[in-house]
Amino acid sequence: AALVYQRARARGCRHQHAIRILARAWARILWRCWQDRTPYHVGRHRAAQALAAA
Repeated sequence: AALVYQRARARGCRHQHAIRILARAWARILWRCWQDRTPYHVGRHRAAQALAAA
C-alpha cells in the first residue's frame, strides 16, 4: 500500500488524490477476492505484480 501511495505522490498527485488511488487499488483487490471467493493472499498478489511488471 505504501508503494502505491509513494508512486502516486512521485507522479505529482496531491495527498487526497493519492489516497483515492490507493483506495481504488484495494477495492479492485477486494472485489476480485469476493468474485473468486478466495481470501486475500499477499504472496499471490505480489507474484501477480511481478509478472505484470516483467
